[in-house]
Amino acid sequence: MSELIVVHRIDNITPLDRHIPLHMTALHWFETDAPDAKVAEQLEAFARQQAVVTTRATEEALFGPEHDVPVMRLERTQELLDMHFGLLALAKYLGARLDERWVGEGGRNPHVTHQSEGRLQVGDTVEIDSLDLIVREDDGMRRLVTRVELGGRDD
Repeated sequence: MSELIVVHRIDNITPLDRHIPLHMTALHWFETDAPDAKVAEQLEAFARQQAVVTTRATEEALFGPEHDVPVMRLERTQELLDMHFGLLALAKYLGARLDERWVGEGGRNPHVTHQSEGRLQVGDTVEIDSLDLIVREDDGMRRLVTRVELGGRDD
């Protein structure tokens, strides 16, 4: 069984370790018995049909049970929600087990958590043109399974 997450990495340079550098979570951590290669194959098929999504940073907030995790909220556009729900459907198709608090209409709160290597500022534009499928290894390290480029570019 694998524990996976789908993100758009804003910082593609800082290596993965026990955390994921500056990113927007497209689909929160989920578990599946499907092989990582099958999940990657399905994500690639999804990405070919998914248009690039552009959003912007709107306001700072504090998340977490203690309200001590600084984040930058992103504009909650229909395109961003559609991408999330498409990924959610894909995960469910693969038999994924998800924490429902982080998915669905009520739980989808797009944001970028401030990281030691950087953060967004209000008004910054985020172009979501790729998605990374990342697995959490048994030792807590994160490993890139695949990066897929989104289709639907107009440039």
